[in-house]
Amino acid sequence: MSVLIILFLFVVLQDDELNHETLAEASTLEEVEHDYGVVEGSDALDVREGPGDDYDVVGQLDDDTRVELEGQTSDGWYKINADDINEDAYISEEDLVPVDEPDEEEGYVDASTSVNVREGPGSSYDQVETLSQGESIDLLGEVEGWYKIQLDDVDSTYISGDYVTFTEPLEAAELTETARTHGVVQGSGSLDVREGPGNDYEVVGQLDDDTRVELEGQTSDGWYKINADDINEDAYVSEEGFVPVDEPDEDEGYVDASTSVNVREGPGSSYDQVDSIPRGESVDIVGEIDDWYLIQWDDMDEPAYVSGSHITSTEIQEETQAETQDQALTEPEHSHGIVQSSSLNVRSGPGTDYDTIAGLDDYTRVELEGETSDGWYKISGEGLSDEAYVSGDFIVPVDVPSYDEGYVDSDLLNVREGPNTDEARVHQLERNAQVAIVGEIGDWYKLQLADVDGPTYVNADYISEEQTLMSSDRSHGIVQSSHLNVRSGPGTDYDTIAGLDDYTRVELEGETSDGWYKISGEGLSGEAYVSGDFIVPVDVPPYDEGYVDSDLLNVREGPNTDEARVHQLERNEQVAIVGEIGDWYKLQLADVDGPTYVNTDYISEEETLVSPERSHGIVQSSHLNVRSGPGTDYDTIGGLSDYTRVELEGETSDGWYKISGEGFSGEAYVSGDFIVPVDLPEEDIGYVDANVSLNVREGPGTSYDQVSSIPRGEQIDVVGEIDGWYKIQMDDVSGPTYVSGSLIEFYETSGNEHIAYTSYDVTFDEALSIQMNGSPQISSASGGFQDASEADVAEYLDPSNNNQFQHLLLTESVGVSANQLNNVLSGSLDGMGQAFIDAGDEHSVNEVYLISHALLETGNGTSNLATGIEVGENSNGNAQVVTSGNRSNLNNIRTTYNVFGIGAVDHNPETLGAIHAYNQGWFSPEEAIVGGAAFISQRYIHNDYNQNTLYKMRWNPANPGYPQYATDIGWAVKQVPRIESLYQQLDNPDLYFDIPEYQ
Repeated sequence: MSVLIILFLFVVLQDDELNHETLAEASTLEEVEHDYGVVEGSDALDVREGPGDDYDVVGQLDDDTRVELEGQTSDGWYKINADDINEDAYISEEDLVPVDEPDEEEGYVDASTSVNVREGPGSSYDQVETLSQGESIDLLGEVEGWYKIQLDDVDSTYISGDYVTFTEPLEAAELTETARTHGVVQGSGSLDVREGPGNDYEVVGQLDDDTRVELEGQTSDGWYKINADDINEDAYVSEEGFVPVDEPDEDEGYVDASTSVNVREGPGSSYDQVDSIPRGESVDIVGEIDDWYLIQWDDMDEPAYVSGSHITSTEIQEETQAETQDQALTEPEHSHGIVQSSSLNVRSGPGTDYDTIAGLDDYTRVELEGETSDGWYKISGEGLSDEAYVSGDFIVPVDVPSYDEGYVDSDLLNVREGPNTDEARVHQLERNAQVAIVGEIGDWYKLQLADVDGPTYVNADYISEEQTLMSSDRSHGIVQSSHLNVRSGPGTDYDTIAGLDDYTRVELEGETSDGWYKISGEGLSGEAYVSGDFIVPVDVPPYDEGYVDSDLLNVREGPNTDEARVHQLERNEQVAIVGEIGDWYKLQLADVDGPTYVNTDYISEEETLVSPERSHGIVQSSHLNVRSGPGTDYDTIGGLSDYTRVELEGETSDGWYKISGEGFSGEAYVSGDFIVPVDLPEEDIGYVDANVSLNVREGPGTSYDQVSSIPRGEQIDVVGEIDGWYKIQMDDVSGPTYVSGSLIEFYETSGNEHIAYTSYDVTFDEALSIQMNGSPQISSASGGFQDASEADVAEYLDPSNNNQFQHLLLTESVGVSANQLNNVLSGSLDGMGQAFIDAGDEHSVNEVYLISHALLETGNGTSNLATGIEVGENSNGNAQVVTSGNRSNLNNIRTTYNVFGIGAVDHNPETLGAIHAYNQGWFSPEEAIVGGAAFISQRYIHNDYNQNTLYKMRWNPANPGYPQYATDIGWAVKQVPRIESLYQQLDNPDLYFDIPEYQ
């Protein structure tokens, strides 16, 4: 025996390869519980040719690799199916998780909001992560109803199979329970049914008017989920054109009233009557709302309601009048009634034919003894005899409330005109307001409010008999727990009604003496409480996101400098602010566990701005939104059109400019994607100074493509300067346009006189020929007109002839004070210098031109139109000049002024001019000046033809022949003396001339 053992050992020692084979053969494989395994916790797991670390490594498996298991040794090694590595392949159980093969390799989270990820296959394992509804997940294996999943940065991750689906789910809409069980289509003719709660979802069917469907729930934004399996599994309709109801006991009924029943536009006697239905008439009932029936009534397009007390399910037989008057009483649904009338007659019998025996004031509560079939109540109460009746039209049936006074237990409680949330809101009550409760209807209290006319109701859930809660130190609280139970009362004995995640912010309604907070927030209704042990009280911060305004900011675990530093933040780093405690902000930082606080002095609402490279920017978009902050999430506060120039105050790190400019105050931002930074040009108007024409390029340099050209002498609008190049505005070229600044000249200036020359694409002879073809006229000595000779036309057409004031730019200001202008004004225009300046500024018209026009039209300010004519409105609302004979028949009489003779047609100038002024609202000389300037500017100067000098108005060198104003070829020159005379009376006026040059 000893010899055999030694021999065996000798053989083993001599042949290591034989030893491996022998051991491998000797390892008995046991059957595995799961068919597959997943590599976990190892980036490269060694695969060996035998079950032990002394076997050769024949390959490696990456983390999260799934392999098929063929068997298991007793010492913790798995034989795997890995033919691509080696025929015999083993791995250690230490880095392998046994699983079953999942049905699919990919799934989606199917939960109301999110699902917990745990470190093992069961709810007892620690939570390591959460996944959101609809999120895609890679499934590695299945273990007893739990899926092992692949998550970056986390090794051991499992989720319950109950929350996994293999089809990508639609975004779930959170449903709340509806107040009614059914709904009826009303007034839409045909209502679209969609597969989700919104107009973006596909239409899967339609419902006809008066169709009734079952309601399964309601979204917060006004959509109902309905039971419509014959249309689609998920079926939604909009609340518009839809009336929530309860299902009636019968779909058909008969009017059971003494004569007829009123049809009202809402479910209550306070609604307007819109029709009536005779006794015995059949009605189709489509829904019920608090003892009122919604009926299908062909005579009405809108919803129609009748009181259920006047509807019976059996056909009515004719009765004698005596039988009708001697009606049997039925027991009312509610024990008492509240008078809803300033004075209600009490009668000796159930009808207006009976004697009045007493009267009841508004809000009197009486006991209801019984109800007749046609809506009269027999009542009892203090001071009433045995037989006392009132009309049900003025009684609101109620039950007696448990207390007659209560307190509002809500920050702001809606008061409605009926006992359900579908009724209109008529008032709001603040927390702890004391109210008088006169009755109870289901879950609603009927109130008597001194400052509200009409019926008033509040939900009973928000009224308490006493004020119990103490005010909390701070308005809100932050959850500091991975999951916090919300309970129906202040203690762990109360039911759990919801759960809150870490960092959820809730409103603190009050605090109990033992440390529980009553809270409110999204998804919470009625009584909701949480333990103060897991709440950090805070105030709401001024903004929810901020930026670090310090080179390096310490983050501490408590709101003071004595607390430990747990993190540091760099300048302009964005942070989520969840609350404020004194001078500290509570933050939510994804990469820091536990509480985090920073000092408020080092957080700002905006990024620190850097100085822009250039002082101004030009809008390069047909419409650019101006926002209240640097991003598209901020509100739009204005808009800028193409080529608007704004001042650049600063630039954010992500390309937004803070701007300033006319019409903007405070914080104003635009996206840098639509702004071209520029410097201010020397002038805004320039002229081309090239030999023939100037190339227009798409960028500020000769390397950019040419997109157009501009002839010599052409006027251009300069909006900005970039390194010696001008950015210009060209209406006939889309996209950016630039010209070299070396080839642009501005006005020739001598003192206050500025002269520019504009070249036109027509020769003088061509222009003269065109004018002659139009049969030009010249004024004759006799006062009429006669044909003008070519020499006469050439004399006036030549820009270098005659008075230079015919080339005065009527768009430029004269640049003098109101006092100087007052020196040339007279009559009713005396002292109106500032008005002419304001009119010129607002409408870009030369003040002297306006004054010249006004003095000419008003006879130096003495005409009736200038001194004022009274106008009023007749019975038809039409304007009419006031006379002694019609004054008593006119309304809204005002004195009107018309200093430019606008609308004063020759056949009746004063009447028509005054009526035009009345219709324009010119009730002072100032209003007439500014309003008339607008007319002149739009009609003659700033029109599509840019005829901004008297010469251009008469001859239009840009397009000779049309449009041209005035018949007399000498018109432009003849207008000049008055204008020149006015200029000569002013000290140092500004003169801008634009003289045409023909080729």
